[in-house]
Amino acid sequence: MLSICCGLCENFAATSGVRRFGQIPVHRLRKWWKLGLALLLALVAMQTSVSLLVRTARARSFLTRQLESSFGRAVDVRQFSASLFPTPQLDAYGISVGEDPGFGHEYFLRADRLSAGLRWSGLLRGRFELGTLQLERPSLILVRNQEGRWNLERWLPAAVTPAQPGTAAINASARATPAYHLQKIEISDGRANFKLGDDKTSFAFIQIDGGVEQTAPGRWQLDLTAAPWRSGVPLQLAGTVRVRGDVAGTSVRLQPAHFQVSWEKSSLADVFRLVGGSDFGVRGIFAAEASAESGGASASLVKNAGAGDWLFSVQARASQIHRWDLTERADNPRAGVYVKGRWNPGAGTVMADELVLDSPRSNLRGTASLKSVAESSWEVHMDSAGVQAADLLDWYRAFRPDVAEEIRAEQYFTGAASFRGWPFALHEAAFSSPGGRWTVPGFAAPVEVRAVRGGTQKLKFVVEPFVVSIPAGRAVASSEKNLSAFGTVTGSNIAGASVNLSLVHDFAVRAGEIRIEGQTLRVQDIFGIAAAFGRRLQNGWELSGRAAADLHWGWGENT
Repeated sequence: MLSICCGLCENFAATSGVRRFGQIPVHRLRKWWKLGLALLLALVAMQTSVSLLVRTARARSFLTRQLESSFGRAVDVRQFSASLFPTPQLDAYGISVGEDPGFGHEYFLRADRLSAGLRWSGLLRGRFELGTLQLERPSLILVRNQEGRWNLERWLPAAVTPAQPGTAAINASARATPAYHLQKIEISDGRANFKLGDDKTSFAFIQIDGGVEQTAPGRWQLDLTAAPWRSGVPLQLAGTVRVRGDVAGTSVRLQPAHFQVSWEKSSLADVFRLVGGSDFGVRGIFAAEASAESGGASASLVKNAGAGDWLFSVQARASQIHRWDLTERADNPRAGVYVKGRWNPGAGTVMADELVLDSPRSNLRGTASLKSVAESSWEVHMDSAGVQAADLLDWYRAFRPDVAEEIRAEQYFTGAASFRGWPFALHEAAFSSPGGRWTVPGFAAPVEVRAVRGGTQKLKFVVEPFVVSIPAGRAVASSEKNLSAFGTVTGSNIAGASVNLSLVHDFAVRAGEIRIEGQTLRVQDIFGIAAAFGRRLQNGWELSGRAAADLHWGWGENT
């Protein structure tokens, strides 16, 4: 650019008859023009020479050895290219980084293109120092061995720890490997697979974008986004997972570290497909946030926190929950889960000191624990629960068609329960309700449910007998009321049905029964209640009039 400007100035001076421009003699401009042109040609020659040099076998071998020293693993590259200006940069196309033999025999990293920024200070000293790595379409396999260590731990630099008094100093030249100068890793459209020992999991992350930057010696800052993926399962709206935070070197087990993870714009159906591998027929919207911290100052403030513990909190929300073949409704249920506790990867334990399940009118509070070493075990204790029947009705309506819109529920349940094993098995439970009123279309008065009590007794789950009073149908009540005005029928004659309900389930033999005992003046009123709840019992037959019944509905392995 300088030489072009000088040339224009010289032409202008020659045509206008002016011999000086800005008090600079023309012969000096000619001198600098030649120098600038020579410098430009030298730069072009250097750039061309470097581009041709990296294609030779000797240069390829040298560069491959330098990359192997940086990664600490065997490296294979299909093609190299390099540039010196404006900053030194090395591009490796079709790069494959081998795995540490202690973690398997597959590749550790593959990428369509690796672009490495080199430091001028290192090049001038004859050293190969990486400043920034840019990875295009990389594929990374993260492996966790039986000792609980990850294959990533031997690559990224360790956190700098002060030397202890009386210990021998480590040779600085032995520690100054090129990887220790790595400052930033930028990822574009990446993929991360996971392995537990020799077994590859079906879960992975795709479309990974973001960066990992070293903000201080041994301290790394992360900001990555990705989409969850599971093999063999079609996903429609899996959402976006974002990970932010800072960690220490992986060779010190990421401690201290602090992460924040969010999962947004996901459908509930895809969440179940990712977790369970199949569609459970549930639709809705899902979102979650989580945080995890290890080795921080807050760990000392947590009761029972031990060495190696991670402190975590998770909050998940689901809304518009309904069955797949039913339309969305304004009263579709929504639910939230909040978990706060400690996780120790080395011991294989998770302790949830606070567990909260809530919905618009109900909540359950308790604790949970998981042990994954040797024989896995789950325990969940719900210490207190308060459930409104209106929430139960919303859940029922979201998964059952043809439920009457006019049904209303006014009843409250309290209780506690504990579960063990996986799948969860009820271990202890106790609940009660003072009773309530249910408004059902077609009846002059609400259905009254008397006090209810239940729980576990000697390996059995028992709901003690309770009374449900069903009034007469609206049409009958109206006619009998008119007759009563003439003194032919008293108000006490306006009766419907009285039913005793009870339930028992024996966990030892996996069998139980529901018992329904009662009588009614109009059996069609019972059919009307069942139809209001979407259970039409009369199909091609009719039954009316007074009835009494003692029904037993049983189930079990031999029934």
